[in-house]
Order: sequence, then C-alpha cells, then structure tokens
Amino acid sequence: MNLDNSGLHQLVATKLDEAGQMYTQKRQKLVDALSQAGPCTLPELLEFSDGIAQSSAYRNLTVLEEMGVVRRLVHHGEYGRWELSEELTGHHHHHLVCHSCDVVIDVELPTHIEHLMDEAFEKAAIGSKFTVDRHNIDIVGTCANCQETAQA
Repeated sequence: MNLDNSGLHQLVATKLDEAGQMYTQKRQKLVDALSQAGPCTLPELLEFSDGIAQSSAYRNLTVLEEMGVVRRLVHHGEYGRWELSEELTGHHHHHLVCHSCDVVIDVELPTHIEHLMDEAFEKAAIGSKFTVDRHNIDIVGTCANCQETAQA
C-alpha cells in the first residue's frame, strides 16, 4: 500500500478518531517526518518536525504507538527509534542494526523466504499454543562505515 501523504493522513485520522483521539497538527507533523525519515531517533525526528518540543513529541509518539500508528524499535543504543507501522505503510521489512553506531537500515526479503519463515514460526508456536500474528526481525552487526573506521 503506497500511500501519498493525504491518503496516509486520512488513514491515521480515521484510526485515531475510532479510538477517540484527535489527529492534531503536532501528530500530523510527526507522521510527516516519519514518512520522510524512516526509522529515526527522537532527536533526529525533531530535526524533521520543526517547532515541536521534545516532551510534546514524546507524548504524542506514545499515543501514536498505543494507537498502532507508529512502532518503537528498541535496541541497545542510547535512543529508541520510531517508524510508521507496517499496517499503515503496507511495507513489511526487517532491520539491519549496527551495534557500533546504532544505524538502522530497512531490508526486505523475497516473498518465498517470508513464507518459509512464517511457516517455521507457526510450527514453533504450536507446541506452546501460541498464535502468531506477525514477525519482525532485527539483524545485528556492523555497518560499512563502522567497518571502515575500525580498519583505519
């Protein structure tokens, strides 16, 4: 589902309205910033969403996360990262995470690999009577920049 910004805003507005939440101008700015920036930290997000105080941005991101609009990625770094939810973007992906600089890179796998993983996760869950809804995988390693720095 490749949405333009007006379609994205309409979808978010409807989702929030159904939950009794307002789609304020600050929330719209955050959604715009995330649609442009991809997975980013709160300080990075503030650079894209001009005029929003850090405390206000964090409060609004928390609401957007509770409503399923954004997803918080938590890794070992100093900051969590935020991205629009796959439900909104229709873009299923995983992440390459650098353990040195905390950069996060989106990566898509071929459909047949995704299906094989889904089947394997379903089989693994059966014994625990667990129902699988979705999967998200973070692959941790060292990015090219950090490898070059280490070699220098």
